[in-house]
Amino acid sequence: MERVIVIITDDIVFSHLLSSLLCIRLNNVVIKTCETYQDIDNQVDGSIIVLILIDGKISTLSGIEVTRYLRMKKKLIAPVWFFPEIVNEAYIYKVKEMGANRIVCRPFDPYAIVSEIDSLLSPIISATL
Repeated sequence: MERVIVIITDDIVFSHLLSSLLCIRLNNVVIKTCETYQDIDNQVDGSIIVLILIDGKISTLSGIEVTRYLRMKKKLIAPVWFFPEIVNEAYIYKVKEMGANRIVCRPFDPYAIVSEIDSLLSPIISATL
């Protein structure tokens, strides 16, 4: 079964930048991008999700609701990294309450993020091969 990193965004730059760097850095991982709940359902069912990256600037969905959906409805336990557009204490608290494990504030260094993801996932991916 394929190991998948899911990127939830409707921003082609966000998606392309992270997916390109992740593909270069990580072997044996598939990157899937979702823009709607239907995309999420289609992409996560039947896959081993190892990480979820949620763009808080997504215009078609609420990032908080997506996080809740992934945790409560899809019952996913993979780490959720949230990239908020709004950085205020109450909003960040709510995102964490819904199940985000890591908050990545903008602007961020995509190379540093991919390096951190590699450090997080390499032992997991190696162990499951």
